[in-house]
Amino acid sequence: MRRLLTTMVLSTLAFGGPALAAGNESKEPVHSSRQEYRACLDLQERLTSQLKLLQDHVAENNNTIARLRAAAKALAEKHQDMNPFDTSQVDDFNALMEEHNNKVEAASKEAERVKGEHEAYHLQSVEYNMTCATLAVSLDDRDAVLNERDSSGQTSMAVPSPEVAGTSPSP
Repeated sequence: MRRLLTTMVLSTLAFGGPALAAGNESKEPVHSSRQEYRACLDLQERLTSQLKLLQDHVAENNNTIARLRAAAKALAEKHQDMNPFDTSQVDDFNALMEEHNNKVEAASKEAERVKGEHEAYHLQSVEYNMTCATLAVSLDDRDAVLNERDSSGQTSMAVPSPEVAGTSPSP
């Protein structure tokens, strides 16, 4: 298998490599508009704040689950120490169990809500990746949009260098 892959790579380089490289050098990248770049930056900001909120909600859920597990353990210990023939103790324990079960049900509903938030974030991330990951912006447009955002007080996200962003300086 390894030998086959090596042969395929060498064949591609020997026969198609120079032609492929020459074809890529001659094409100028198609630059996106400033409007498209602005939209991507706005979506990136929304996703960043949404991710922070989602992480906070997940942390809250994790803390709630830890508290509920500790409470369940305490209830199990109380159940072992309880006299099953003492109706007062049984009634008190049942009330505590009902309260605990209500808390578990509420936590389950909250976990489902956070799961929905996570799915929505995922879909928006996919949208961002599909529209913005391959975006090529000229340096002039990038600088103009970032300057507009700075002057209007909008936060500027960290913008990769032109080499990383897929653009090259104009000659």
